[in-house]
Amino acid sequence: MNLMPIRPRAVIYVRVSDPSQIDNNSLETQERACKNFLKQKGWDLAGDIFREEGVSAKHVSTRPALNNLIYYSTKKENRVSFVVVYKFDRWSRNTQEGLVA
Repeated sequence: MNLMPIRPRAVIYVRVSDPSQIDNNSLETQERACKNFLKQKGWDLAGDIFREEGVSAKHVSTRPALNNLIYYSTKKENRVSFVVVYKFDRWSRNTQEGLVA
């Protein structure tokens, strides 16, 4: 019997809060970097990429894609081991609130 090890699975979260960020931190730039990171680690992408366009990181509760990611990641059958973001400030501007999320 050939048992293959189960590869870790990760979700990707990308966010821009306003159009001025598109040039330096575009969703595509963030997504590409996160996918490359998954490839380097040998992890699989679990589900869709969670994209937040034009949404401030001030509060977790006001960001639908992030809340969907949290819900998706807590479901055991989705087998999510990691959340990958381009930079921590894409996740949250408020470190305490971001860590609690």
